[in-house]
Amino acid sequence: MTETTDLPGRLVRDERHWAFGDPRPQAPWVPPHRLRVWEFASGKLLAMVTDNGGYTEKNTARLLERIREDHPGRAVEIIAYEPGGAMMFCGYTRMITEGPEAPHWALIPVTEYDALVARLEPPFEIDDEEAEGSFFGTG
Repeated sequence: MTETTDLPGRLVRDERHWAFGDPRPQAPWVPPHRLRVWEFASGKLLAMVTDNGGYTEKNTARLLERIREDHPGRAVEIIAYEPGGAMMFCGYTRMITEGPEAPHWALIPVTEYDALVARLEPPFEIDDEEAEGSFFGTG
């Protein structure tokens, strides 16, 4: 986990993808996923992913590969948030990027997640387009 003494982070990437690397929409009612990456004074990277359904292990691997290509040798932490929390993530998860089982997802306590994202610059917020794809969203 990113140390709180290393915060706030600086936003270095903000982009939207339907299936990280695939420019085609998954379905007309599914907005693109959003990827934001913050860089910290220590050199660590924190990637926040808003998932709107259809996120697969293949997409996860592609996402991690792209970040590592752009920032070789850097420690990367990836956190995913599904606005409705209704599908596989059930809210907030952290991707384990090291070790024999990587990549895989682990649940994060909401309080830990809130403490981390509250100190990012600019703040991590879900916009209307992201919320629209949620099972419980406005779409």
